[in-house]
Amino acid sequence: MAVIALTLVVILVTAAVKFWASVATIKAVVLFLGLEGTVLLASAFSPPHAGMEVPKQKNILKWAWWWFDEGRGWNYPVHYNPVFFYGGLLLLALSMVLSMISD
Repeated sequence: MAVIALTLVVILVTAAVKFWASVATIKAVVLFLGLEGTVLLASAFSPPHAGMEVPKQKNILKWAWWWFDEGRGWNYPVHYNPVFFYGGLLLLALSMVLSMISD
């Protein structure tokens, strides 16, 4: 699942910033909450099945053009995960509150 892979990336980025930039623990927590909230929000909506995802393109211009040309004609329903959506909003709100408190 992509959420697990992205969560691992968020943990690695947060750990790297914490140890190499020597930031306070509260700031590392704020960074983690903001990044993980973004991951959850981005993962809240997904296509109904894997075959309807964006096709692989070797050229970045062809990939970008797909969104404007072929991709707009797809009026398929997306899967909505309310736990990811509201969990992401909650984590983003917590990161904002903690960033205000920590300053």
